[in-house]
Amino acid sequence: MALTAVLTGTYRNPELRFKFGWGAVLPNGKSAQEWVKKLPGRRWDNSEKTWYITGTGTHPDRFFEAAKIEVDYSEASGDLAGLDSLEPLWRPLVQRSERYPHMVFVRPRLAGFERMSAILGPGAIWDKTRQRFNVMLADLVTDEGEAKKGLRLDPLTYEAAVQARQFENIPEPVRAAARELARSTGVDGDVQDELSPRTQELIDIVAAHTGYLPKWFGLALYPFQVAGAYAIAGGHRMLADAPGLGKTRASLAAAAIKRSRRTVIVVPPLVVENWCREAYAALGPGLQRIQPKPAPIPLEPPKKKAKSRAKKPVRPPKKPDFPDYIVPIRAGKKVPPFPEAGVVVVADSLLGSRPELVDELVAWAPQAALFDEVHRSRTWAGQRATANRNLACSIDALRLPMTGTPFLQNPAEGVNMLAIAGLLDPVFGGASKFMETYTTQNHFGAFLPNRKMLPQLEEMLSHSCWVRRNKKDVLKQLPPKLRTTRYVEIDPKGFKAAHDTLYEKVTEWIDEQRAAGEVISKETIKDFARTRVDLITPLRAAAGIAKIPAAIEIISDWMEATTEVRNGKKIYTRPLTVWVHHQPVMQALIEAVEKAGIADAGFIDGGVAQHKRQAVADKLQNGAIGVIFCSIGAAGFGITLTASSDTIFIETDWTPANISQAEDRNNRIGQVNTCMVTTLLATNTLDAHMRAILRNKAKDLDVMMPGADNNVTQMTSVLNEETNAYEVLTEEDRELEKQFKSLGDIIEAIAQDVLDARGYELAA
Repeated sequence: MALTAVLTGTYRNPELRFKFGWGAVLPNGKSAQEWVKKLPGRRWDNSEKTWYITGTGTHPDRFFEAAKIEVDYSEASGDLAGLDSLEPLWRPLVQRSERYPHMVFVRPRLAGFERMSAILGPGAIWDKTRQRFNVMLADLVTDEGEAKKGLRLDPLTYEAAVQARQFENIPEPVRAAARELARSTGVDGDVQDELSPRTQELIDIVAAHTGYLPKWFGLALYPFQVAGAYAIAGGHRMLADAPGLGKTRASLAAAAIKRSRRTVIVVPPLVVENWCREAYAALGPGLQRIQPKPAPIPLEPPKKKAKSRAKKPVRPPKKPDFPDYIVPIRAGKKVPPFPEAGVVVVADSLLGSRPELVDELVAWAPQAALFDEVHRSRTWAGQRATANRNLACSIDALRLPMTGTPFLQNPAEGVNMLAIAGLLDPVFGGASKFMETYTTQNHFGAFLPNRKMLPQLEEMLSHSCWVRRNKKDVLKQLPPKLRTTRYVEIDPKGFKAAHDTLYEKVTEWIDEQRAAGEVISKETIKDFARTRVDLITPLRAAAGIAKIPAAIEIISDWMEATTEVRNGKKIYTRPLTVWVHHQPVMQALIEAVEKAGIADAGFIDGGVAQHKRQAVADKLQNGAIGVIFCSIGAAGFGITLTASSDTIFIETDWTPANISQAEDRNNRIGQVNTCMVTTLLATNTLDAHMRAILRNKAKDLDVMMPGADNNVTQMTSVLNEETNAYEVLTEEDRELEKQFKSLGDIIEAIAQDVLDARGYELAA
């Protein structure tokens, strides 16, 4: 009995049903089962117990004739009706995406999946649901500018594919200046606090094309950051400085140099607020000048204020975190209106899960797009990587990916970063060409480094793509200890519960006083507040516990980025020290570390015997562990942790000396690096109040001990020339400083809130 293949499917996705009995053979004597398994395209339908042929290669009529298999057209319907040949069905269909013009859809049809996969290369992403390849424009043409074999491109698509490989129109002298700035420290010789003449000369060349950094820019910059910002503006569109060197500040400076009126910033979810604050400090002074004037609000007669008799304290309405032109987009929250001119900060996870948000951002027409921690989207076909790429490649703007760890294992991890920057196609010829040149694939399909080509890759990245300086390159510019803050997103439930409990306890005291006929005066409240500061402890601990999920994510990313395997042994290139204060926070942290699977970690808290604490510290010193978690009270003195120069405070003490002592476990004799100290903060907790108290204490200590390290809240936004440290203070911070000088002041303020809410008046 002759074997027959029945044409089915559609014109875009044709296939032939090929059903045969057990042991069937072709006329040439070969097994039909083995023959079909080797075809360029085939699928097995288990419900029908039937093979479907989806790929034959070119000239399918000849293919079936050679195999002596008849083709049955009787079931062909729709756009296949009337066909008596398979020739119109083999050539792939190429369609440019209307939504994302940089993307092209290629349906292999009877040319076959495997054949087209080989032609398009590893940069082509197979969409199994839609049965098509998603391909970047540049991957449609060869280095000679010809359409790849088997592809027919319409004139507009062909022209766009060729154009994708062209460099941005930047004059060569500007490119050369940017190239030198991209690896420059910005200084020369022993003068480390001002730009060298050569750096200024290069900046002038770039600025003639882009303009200078505006005088209103609100953040101070080290010389190497200034050099990096101009290198970015001049065409080196990847910021890959080592961790801790202030990529946030340099990237915002580049956006300011490019005069961006609308800037979108894509960041990890936990740092949305931190980026909003940095953007407000850096770009706010300029954005304020160009905001449209608000419409006048009609005046209404004042309403008579009724006396409140609420049983529970009623807190005043919360002020907006930022002005209308700084827009955070968070999960679970309604997307606010985008400003005419301003900054939108969006969590990268939201872009991946909400394609319509990408469309809204593209329609907003940003003039700069910054992508923080872009190594999080290093998987080329991943949802997050695709969303970032679609946003970046759909806008005509400065596109700047940032990461201190551009490669973790192999070159394929950098493809998406290069695409976001707009450098993948003109520098490397597209995704497929890059992967074919710098990687190999094993039989599992995993990408491995093509080691003999890695020197060339580094040379091309340095010549045309990235800004990258290591910590040791700029060490002389940095103070011995550099403090920064990082605002993180939290789940407020636990903190709110502790907050409500505290209010209830203060309310109970007030009710007891009134029931006993006691007079409640300012002095009475002060006495109560001074003797019951213990009431604050659960609230402080709740804030620390709320920050643990964010801390775990930061620590996990850090460990992944700074752990190498050499000769089968783990090497921790940047060991980390993490501090907490309260025992409940440490206990919750221990559980979270175990759950997250963070291995090779040490712990020192009050439960570790005194004589065993240095032994745990020695594991860090000897390289046996990559992170150590410490309690300020238990490990803030008497041990040495100089193997680590990177520190995170999940929470702090309220005594400056205790914090400084903890920092100095790293920053002491034997330390050869600048110590980077990061304090995690969360809004709507006591963090801002605690820092106000610490600043007030530091003022007193500076009088008694001038020159000592008293102000442990000195941060990295506005340069204080006298101390070579940085501070960022808002009007709200200054108001808190006036009001809160001790923990007792917090209790006192809560008591006053309760009295006001109940309508009680203080006795004279």
